[in-house]
Amino acid sequence: MFLHRSNRAEVLVAKLAEVVAAPVGGPFDSECIVVQGKGMERWLTMELSKRHGVWANPDFPFARGIVERAFAALLPDAGQHTWDSAGLTWAVAKGLLAHANKPGFEPTDAYLRGDVEHRKLLQLAERVATLFDGYAVYRPELLTLWQEQSGPGWQPQLWHALTRQQAFAHIGTREAEFMTRLQSGSGPIPGLPGRISLFGISALPPLYLRVFAALASRIEVHLFLLSPSQEYWVDIRSRREVLREELDVNSNEELEVGNELLATLGRLHRDFQYLLESEVDYVDVTEEYLVPDESTLLGLLQSDILNLHDRPSDSEKLQVSPEDTSLSVHSCHGPTRELEVLRDQITARLEADPSLEARDIIVMTPDIESYAPFIDAVFSERLDTGDVLPFHIADRVPRAAY
Repeated sequence: MFLHRSNRAEVLVAKLAEVVAAPVGGPFDSECIVVQGKGMERWLTMELSKRHGVWANPDFPFARGIVERAFAALLPDAGQHTWDSAGLTWAVAKGLLAHANKPGFEPTDAYLRGDVEHRKLLQLAERVATLFDGYAVYRPELLTLWQEQSGPGWQPQLWHALTRQQAFAHIGTREAEFMTRLQSGSGPIPGLPGRISLFGISALPPLYLRVFAALASRIEVHLFLLSPSQEYWVDIRSRREVLREELDVNSNEELEVGNELLATLGRLHRDFQYLLESEVDYVDVTEEYLVPDESTLLGLLQSDILNLHDRPSDSEKLQVSPEDTSLSVHSCHGPTRELEVLRDQITARLEADPSLEARDIIVMTPDIESYAPFIDAVFSERLDTGDVLPFHIADRVPRAAY
C-alpha cells in the first residue's frame, strides 16, 4: 500500500493525477477511485479533467462497494448468502411481527402499538437493519455469537431467529475465508481493477482497512489521506478526555492535549490515524505539507494545527487586520436567515474577486437533508442584478432528491 499524506487537497489531487497518468491494465479498464460521497467524485472529475485534458471511464465506488466486489471475486457464492440493506429491512419487519407479544420484545411492542398501517413498523425495521449492518462491520463477533445462541433482549433473539430461518453469512464472517483465499493465490484478481486509489476518506472501519491492506499484496493500492497536522497526533486528547481518563484510577498513561481544537473535533480521524499506523505496512510513504500564510486568522489557526501548537488563554493576543475576513462567525435565528446571509457573503466575494467563480466555492453542512429545502428556496431567488447564483446540492439521499 502506498500512502500519500498532506494538509491540502490540492497537493493530494496532484499526486493522484500523477498516479493515474500511468495506465494499469487494458485500455478499456476503468480507473478505480474509492470516495465517500458524490461531491468528492464531482470535484475529482473536474480536477483530473483540468490536469489531463481528458478524463473518461472512471469508476468511483464507495468503500463498502469495493469490499463487496472483492469478496464476490474470491468467494463465488458470497452474494447468495447475504442480505443487502433493503432485503434485511423486510426480513426484520417480518421478524418483528412474528415475535410480537413475546418475552423480551416489550420495547418494540410498545412502540408499534396502534400501528395499523405498519408505517412505524417499516421505519423501525429500516433503523434496525441499519443497526445490524453496523454490527456486521464494526462488531462481527457479536452477530456471530447471537447467531449461535440467543441472548437476553430483543436484538439477540431477533437476529438468532432471522439466521435460523435463512442461512446468512454477514460481511464479518466472510472476512476470514476471504483472507485465506487471497493469501493462497498470487497475481491479479479477476473482477477487480489492477489499481485501487482511496481519496478523501476521513475514516474506515477496521474490517475495511484490513481488506484493503490485504488486497495490497496482490494489486496496487494508494491511500490519499488529508491530514491537518504534520506531527504525530494519535496520542493527543481533549481536555474533557484528559479529565475523564485521569478519574480512572487504572490509567497510568501520560496524556497530551496538543492542539485543543484538533483534539476536540478530530477524534474520528485521530482513531483512524491510529489504525493506519498500527495495522498497515506501507511500501512507500510520501508527505508534503504546505505552510499556511500566517497573516490571516485562518492561516494562524491552520498553522497551530499543523504544528500541534496550543495557545494558552493567558498568552499575548495577536493583532489581526480589521480587513481580514478569512474566518467569520454569524449568528442567525433560523435556517432561512442562515442561507440568506450565506448567499450575501458569496455574492460579495464574487463581486470582490473577478477571478473567483461559483464552481470554486463549496458549502458544507452536517445535515444536508434538513437544509436542502431552504437552499432551494433562498438560492433560487434572483439577485438585484436579475441573475441567479448557480448552485448544486450534492450528497443527498437519492429518494430525497425528487
